[in-house]
Amino acid sequence: LSEDKQPKNMKKDEFDERQELISELASMTGLLKHSALGLRKTLQTDRKYVHQLDEKTEESLDKVSALNERLTKYVESTSGMTCTMCLMMFTVIATWIWCFFIIYFI
Repeated sequence: LSEDKQPKNMKKDEFDERQELISELASMTGLLKHSALGLRKTLQTDRKYVHQLDEKTEESLDKVSALNERLTKYVESTSGMTCTMCLMMFTVIATWIWCFFIIYFI
């Protein structure tokens, strides 16, 4: 008779363990759902910030590109003047040296 009682007790213990596992799984599932919803909300917020940063980056790139074009045009327009200035300086220095030699040696 005692052998008959053991399986019933074992079944009850197994049932209790199963119920405990089910409640733990339900708790874990609830925690996972809560965490997933929090992560979703964080990702949506981050997506907004990334979109705003992307727009600001594009605006900055446009401004830098426009500034680069202006500087390129300025350098192109003034490079001729720089060459002319160098030639004039060379002419003045060459003339000064020539005059110095003429005055000193004559």
